[in-house]
Amino acid sequence: MSLRCFLFPMLAFVCLIDIGYAKPARQETERNDNISNTPFSVKDSISLQIKTYEGILDELQQRPVENKSMASLLTQLGNLYFKSENYPKAIDAYIKSIVLREYNQFRNESRSTDVAWIMIEVGNSLYRLHDFGLAEYVYTMALRVFATQADEPGIITTCNNIGLCKLNAGHPKQALPVFLKTLEISKKNPVLNYRYVSTIYVGMSYNAIGDYKNAISMFRTLNGIDLGKDEEDLRNFMLIQLGDTYFNAGENDSAVSVYRKLVFSETGLVDSYYKTNAATRLARFYLDEGNDAEAMKLALEAERTLKFVEMTSVQNTVNELLYELYKKQGDYRKALAYLELYEKGQELVNQRELQTFVADYNRKLDRISMGLEFSKIQAQRNQALSEKQHQKTLSVFLVALAFLLLIMLLTGKGFESRIQLLQEHIKSYATYEKAIMAFLLAIYFIAFFFFFMPSGKSFSFHDSGFIKRIVPGMMAYVIVGFFSFIFYGIRSTRSKEHSNYNYYIYLFISAYIGAVTALVLLVFASGELSFNVILSIALAVLASFIFPFYLFLLVVENLVIKHYESMSQTLNNDIDQIKQIYTPQQKTVTIQSEKTTGKLTFFVADLVAVEAQGNYCMFYLSENGSVSKKILHTTMKSLEEQLAEFSNIIRCHKSFMINIHQISKVSGNSRGYLLHFSEDTESIPVSRGYQKEVMSLVRSFRDGIS
Repeated sequence: MSLRCFLFPMLAFVCLIDIGYAKPARQETERNDNISNTPFSVKDSISLQIKTYEGILDELQQRPVENKSMASLLTQLGNLYFKSENYPKAIDAYIKSIVLREYNQFRNESRSTDVAWIMIEVGNSLYRLHDFGLAEYVYTMALRVFATQADEPGIITTCNNIGLCKLNAGHPKQALPVFLKTLEISKKNPVLNYRYVSTIYVGMSYNAIGDYKNAISMFRTLNGIDLGKDEEDLRNFMLIQLGDTYFNAGENDSAVSVYRKLVFSETGLVDSYYKTNAATRLARFYLDEGNDAEAMKLALEAERTLKFVEMTSVQNTVNELLYELYKKQGDYRKALAYLELYEKGQELVNQRELQTFVADYNRKLDRISMGLEFSKIQAQRNQALSEKQHQKTLSVFLVALAFLLLIMLLTGKGFESRIQLLQEHIKSYATYEKAIMAFLLAIYFIAFFFFFMPSGKSFSFHDSGFIKRIVPGMMAYVIVGFFSFIFYGIRSTRSKEHSNYNYYIYLFISAYIGAVTALVLLVFASGELSFNVILSIALAVLASFIFPFYLFLLVVENLVIKHYESMSQTLNNDIDQIKQIYTPQQKTVTIQSEKTTGKLTFFVADLVAVEAQGNYCMFYLSENGSVSKKILHTTMKSLEEQLAEFSNIIRCHKSFMINIHQISKVSGNSRGYLLHFSEDTESIPVSRGYQKEVMSLVRSFRDGIS
């Protein structure tokens, strides 16, 4: 009994350290055919045994029976559930067995240690479900029982299991002292297995810490220990850990050599579990190295081995490898088949969560008189469920954030012009309209954080009253308003010429940091704080800021585009009327240079546009069907004065003047509208400051000639 329970946590840890590769089992058509031809599969055998025990238990419950028989059957049923990887049912069966043994008639000397060994099985099941905190607590309770009975094998087993929980929870430095102490105890025991496995765990801790030299040294000390053929699994387990350490240390050749010994063992004593684990590790290595042929060979070898043994996690690792290999080869039909089976297996793993049964076995544990601290168990459960909810919320925000960042990436060009567009649009609002906008923004922040405010582990805003739930949104709104007030106060002191739209970035960053800090402090004051909560708050605040900004920007741009399209259509109509009724006069004009004796003479009708270029002006003149360029030392202000008598020549931009009758058409977009010309001249923009003036001048010119 003790040796079996001693090996369980070791096998559990081997499975868990491979969790990066380990996935649920799959079945494909060819494999189903092979299995159907075998007399009996392992899975079918375990299923039949489970049904048999369940049937016997149902019969025993219908008539009086000795409780000891019932407890023994429940323990064996729990072992079968464990082998079939149905850990929730295994825990349920073990708990029932503990209850019967603890509260009924058998009061012999072995009672306490029997219960403790079954508690180890409960811990092993929790361990497989990755609930290392609760598993460690159960192991600690079992350790207390073994300590009172001076049961050295039980003490060694539970101490090693506690160390494994710390190791898998990401605390190797806490696990190392536990394993070193256990190794000291094991050396005093005549059974070599205890010393052997404790040494392995010490090596694994050094490996996790990054001290590969000591880890390899610990594993090598085991080479001279002969455990015999019956305990060959322990040696295979050690070789798996040694190979992993070699890989981590960068000694790939040594790692490959160790794994190949397991895969191609000549003794035939390598268990299927270790053989397939070594094969999948080698396949992954060769795939990363570009040796696809060797990787495929090893992956298929692992798949063939798995036909005769039920190992869900390793099977799914093989599925993932074969999917990647067939996809790389271009065989998409097989790749898709393996991908579907991999996803089914992953779904199966996800379904085996602690939350589906934790409430049930907590209720049964109430009947155990071993002083279990049920409040702590409940807190562990609440923490697990809370963290899962945080992860779900975090996933939603990550998706929303990725989508919004994509929009930012695609529309990031022209940031200043878009900000200017928003600024001018908001300035056009009346005072009451700005008040309505501020009120709607307050409602938005309150509603957003009412539904999406992350919570601490021991405190949830969703369980609070209405007033407390609206506090985060009100805080965020007040902080945004405060920084906006400060921002506009500083900006109003600067002249328009010195306007810098980077101020808006500073406003965003300041308001963002302020809101995140305030909400983090609010959660900290209300309950326990964790990194996941801080990250969730940061993402929630970011999403709450970006979403209304881009939504408002898109709405404003859409309205402005429609406005400019309407203006463009009106200008096009006016220009068409001008072309129909206006005949350009062949009148010449001479433009004098301001600071030189230079001058330029041309027909007014031939002038297309004038462009300011520093202290010079470029004249675009239409001559014989083509456009020529003339440059003159003068300014736009002087030029306006010299051309003031010609109503068809107007200013449309601080850098451009144009001839109305030369315009061929007008087009509009979110930044304004453009003037196009029939000759070989680039389009000229109409700046926002001149838009109304241009429309008025064009209309006046049309009315003046009609």
